[in-house]
Amino acid sequence: GMGGRVMGCCLSECFPSMDFASNGIYAMIGAAAMLSSFKQMSVACVLFISGAANNVDLIPPLMLAVSISLFTSRWTACTRPWDEEQVILKKVPYLPAEFCKELAHFSTLDLMDELPREAVSLKALAEVKDVEAALKSCEAPFLPLLEEGRCVSLLPRPDLEKLLRKRPSNDGAVEELMDVRRCA
Repeated sequence: GMGGRVMGCCLSECFPSMDFASNGIYAMIGAAAMLSSFKQMSVACVLFISGAANNVDLIPPLMLAVSISLFTSRWTACTRPWDEEQVILKKVPYLPAEFCKELAHFSTLDLMDELPREAVSLKALAEVKDVEAALKSCEAPFLPLLEEGRCVSLLPRPDLEKLLRKRPSNDGAVEELMDVRRCA
C-alpha cells in the first residue's frame, strides 16, 4: 500500500502536466498486490479492494497488479500463504488443510461418538414433562435432539424455554421441537 502511494506521489511530482489518478488509488493497488502475494489469492483481493473503493473501474489495474504480484511470488518459490508458511517454520501444531487419506473411506456418522445413556437429550416427539425435566436436570446452553439414537441437532435452551412458556397446557407431545430445530 505504501509503495503504491509513494509511486503515485512520485509520478504526480515528476510529471505535473499529466493527469494521474489520486495517490489513494495507487495505495489501493499496492495493497491489493501485497495482499494477493501474502494470501496467495487473486480474484478475492480484486473484489475486496474494488468493493471497498466502490469503483469497478479499478478492476483492470488491480488484476494487473495482482497478477504480477502472484507471478513474482510463485516465481520465488512461495507456494503457500505467508501465515501458513510461518506456522510450518515455527512448528506450531495445527490441523493440516490437506485431507487425511486414512479417513477417506469413513463418513461423519462413522466418526461420531455414541451419546452416553446418562446424557440429557430429547426425542423428536418429546412429552412436555420430558422437556421440563431435561431443562431442570442440566444447565447446558443446548440440548441434543435425537432421532433413531443419533443426535440430529442441538436445541438452544432459550428457544425451548420460550416454547414451553407459549404452551397453554403442560401435557402431550411438543410437536414444535422439530420447528425449533429448523430455526436453530
